[in-house]
Amino acid sequence: MDEITIYKEKELTFPVSQNLMVQDIKNSNINKDAKLIILASCCFPKINQLKDKTFPKGTVVGNEDLSGREIRQFEIRQHINKAILHSGYGTSLNSNEDDLNELISSVISDVLIDFSHLTTQEVGIAFKKGCREEYGQYMGVSTRIFYTWLKYYCSVSKIAANKALSTLDKPKSEEPTVEELKKRQKLWLDNIFKDYDEYVKTGNYKIYDTNNMFYDFLKQHKLIKLIATERKEIEVEAEKILRIENNPLQEPDRFKRNQLLEFIDKLNKKDTSLDSKILCKSKHIHLKRFLFNLRKKKKSLREIVTKKAQ
Repeated sequence: MDEITIYKEKELTFPVSQNLMVQDIKNSNINKDAKLIILASCCFPKINQLKDKTFPKGTVVGNEDLSGREIRQFEIRQHINKAILHSGYGTSLNSNEDDLNELISSVISDVLIDFSHLTTQEVGIAFKKGCREEYGQYMGVSTRIFYTWLKYYCSVSKIAANKALSTLDKPKSEEPTVEELKKRQKLWLDNIFKDYDEYVKTGNYKIYDTNNMFYDFLKQHKLIKLIATERKEIEVEAEKILRIENNPLQEPDRFKRNQLLEFIDKLNKKDTSLDSKILCKSKHIHLKRFLFNLRKKKKSLREIVTKKAQ
């Protein structure tokens, strides 16, 4: 795992939303900052979705063995180190290794508790803008200044980017031809196959199924089936994950904490308004199990899908 992997861009045909792909964002006339933030927030899984995702055994960078280490914490740490370097205060911190480690640990903790709704790519953008004083001047780096940069990112930069996205994210007026639809589907599937092949090669599962589109595609072509005995187990696991991702005890803001408490209360009461969220999470779990079994059996996802979907 290196910086190139962390910042690896998505394919131009990767879906940002139901109406937009990466190439639509890049070719738009919105400003560069908005483009970077939209792609960082929409093309990668949120930090809270990466919980317990670890490096596979045998992952070594330089002389450091990363086997079993949590990927999201490693990526956040990389962003912190880079910000310290670019801030110009790295030399003074490096002279006291204990202070440096305490700073990094505190910042990682803040990100995991208060900003896990972001992606690690967004964290990198916030720190980059912060150490370049786009969020105001600062004297030295501290846990507090990193927290301030993340707050500014959420309350200023991301809101501006979302407004820019809303001007673009509208259904296209012209209906695409059958040929165009086939071409889009092929490009979309090629991206999925590349992600799966990378998973087979490294064991690192980074397949982000936007809006369950690939799961529904597999179901439509009768390539994935959820048996009754497995359905209940997956639903229980989905609810468990939703509870972890929406833990009110980790939310310092009172208003947001109350919202999360209401969410958990609805889960406890089996409120049907949450059925769609549970279903979405269940599909993600089932897809991961399906692809895990394919990898275990050393089967090609491309061959299976191409043969069935022809």
